[in-house]
Amino acid sequence: MPRSHRLFAIGLAGVLVVACGNETAATPTADEGSVRVASAHPPLGDAGQITFSGTFDGTSQSTHESCESSGTAFRHFTLTATGEIAGHQYFLSASIYPYVVPGTYELRSLPHAPLDYTSTPTPLIEQAPSGYPGFLNFIPKSDPGNAYAGMPSAIATSAMAADSNEKSGWFDLRIVSVNQKSGTPKALRVAGRFGCGQPFQI
Repeated sequence: MPRSHRLFAIGLAGVLVVACGNETAATPTADEGSVRVASAHPPLGDAGQITFSGTFDGTSQSTHESCESSGTAFRHFTLTATGEIAGHQYFLSASIYPYVVPGTYELRSLPHAPLDYTSTPTPLIEQAPSGYPGFLNFIPKSDPGNAYAGMPSAIATSAMAADSNEKSGWFDLRIVSVNQKSGTPKALRVAGRFGCGQPFQI
């Protein structure tokens, strides 16, 4: 091969390698869990005030709020809270996962768990906090229509933020009923600011 042709081939190969590398880096993963974002719209109100809209409408003052952050390969930051709305007591949980540093996150969906036992382990799924991105149970949870779970989607993405001290923040959680008797699941949006108190005593 003439020397000019060899130089052209080498140059073309280099361009393809760079292009492929750039394409890989620029392609986001659709199911990756929580993703840090530059900005969002935090809810109004003081710490402990939770606004309900949908199945229930109104504002609740939480009776207790607690935060916990832990993990090995992947960390999480989880808020748990109790309160009452329209005469119904509730237990609420919302999580940032994977959690890296304080800031604002979109709570996107996680990858689907493999269905066969021979699949390669997936720590991102296995270490996820229970009920990610969040859930709300009215007491008693077993009654039809009393259990709600988060449903991450491109249409209505939940969001959550941890302040720099990791002792406060806010959340905006989109959830749907998961144990109604029949019909279309009921949608509920819960949003508010929180302040981390003492851990729950079990």
